[in-house]
Amino acid sequence: MERITFYSTNNKTEKANFRQAFMNGLASNYGLYMFRRDSVPKLDMEAILAMKELNYAGIAYKVLAPFLREDINPADLKKILASAYDEKVIPVEIQNVTGKTYIAWLSKGPTYSFKDFAARFFRPDTGVLPERRRQEKNRHCRHQRRYGGAVAAALHD
Repeated sequence: MERITFYSTNNKTEKANFRQAFMNGLASNYGLYMFRRDSVPKLDMEAILAMKELNYAGIAYKVLAPFLREDINPADLKKILASAYDEKVIPVEIQNVTGKTYIAWLSKGPTYSFKDFAARFFRPDTGVLPERRRQEKNRHCRHQRRYGGAVAAALHD
């Protein structure tokens, strides 16, 4: 599989790899970074069914590893996700809705917001990209009003 390339929603000719997109946050023209649908790694049914035995961090690893394999080594990614999604800090409640349909409640974190889950992966202390730690802590403090308390809490707990 080739490396996933991200493009700006405001200029599809502006390209970035994961590291560049992560470090930039926004594209130079204030676009969001996206990837082509046909570049999304596919999970086979066996891999999906095996996820029922995994915790949230384990599922996150199986989903994210194909996207990030060129930028974060697998052992580091597992460590980052185990720290970010520690179930003692941010529990995941699975509820049966009907038959084989379940819902994962992503509202049981420190601020009771699904954003707790999204933001924790990008915390400066997780080591996603060490050179970004100080830069992100400062930037997220400045943008706390825009992101809200859930993101600020995830970044600074």
